[in-house]
Amino acid sequence: MITISCFLTLIYRGNTLFCLTKKFYAMNYEKLTILPCHDPEEAKSIFETLIYEEAYLLLVVLGKDSSAKRILELGTKAAGNKQDPSMVVWISEPEVVADTLSNLQDPKRFLNNLSSIRAFALSITDEVVDVIKVQEKPLNILRVWKSFMLALKG
Repeated sequence: MITISCFLTLIYRGNTLFCLTKKFYAMNYEKLTILPCHDPEEAKSIFETLIYEEAYLLLVVLGKDSSAKRILELGTKAAGNKQDPSMVVWISEPEVVADTLSNLQDPKRFLNNLSSIRAFALSITDEVVDVIKVQEKPLNILRVWKSFMLALKG
């Protein structure tokens, strides 16, 4: 991690700059979609498009604490190159898309307590297959790879 005064990124479909953190997280931004939580309808539209209209293995990261940012960094690295079917979605305010989250295929009921979850993986058939809990340690590239592999397995 390289520190800088402020890290700027583009909001998906927005070209609006905002300060994410005072630390620089090395990420592959071609593999990251940041939901615009300040616009709930747009956030829901983008999220549902990624889930139901695109063929992606999704790692969905919830919240804005340091562990969420660490998973974003690791997830975008593990997602591979532009042609790979994996993608990371950041939802800094999960309540904005609560309806969509509650309607996901979740046979093991992983998402019953969203406050205890920092990230979850969706298979290409849009089923929740894995979760990374808030308190889960260690938070490393192998754990994120496991989520993507479970999503690939379906």
